[in-house]
Amino acid sequence: MSSRAKRKKELAKKRKKMAKQNKKYGQADFRHSGLGIKSCILGVLAVAILVATVSLAYTTYGDTIAAAGGLAFVSIVLAIFGIRSAIIGFRETDRKKRSCVIGLCICSLLLIIYIFIFIGGVRMILLNT
Repeated sequence: MSSRAKRKKELAKKRKKMAKQNKKYGQADFRHSGLGIKSCILGVLAVAILVATVSLAYTTYGDTIAAAGGLAFVSIVLAIFGIRSAIIGFRETDRKKRSCVIGLCICSLLLIIYIFIFIGGVRMILLNT
């Protein structure tokens, strides 16, 4: 075998090895943003607290004003921290941003739901007086 053929064979072997290590166009696969994952976790936790609050109010026929309000406040704070984490997570370089987008959507929708619940409660108070 000539040196040129050996060199060609070595290069093909090297390319095959690099293809196994790297995913696309010679670039390593990016990891998910840590703050994006934190945002997703905070969003899911806030949704779980919302479900617990609504089920608590439903099972007690609305007699748990303080407990439901306290849990709702904790859920709102978690959603705000989730939005903050997602926004900061977008600034991380060489990271996947999908978890940031998911966390931002969950937390934003949760805040919108709480705004509608608040408006509905104020409306009910104004209609009953």
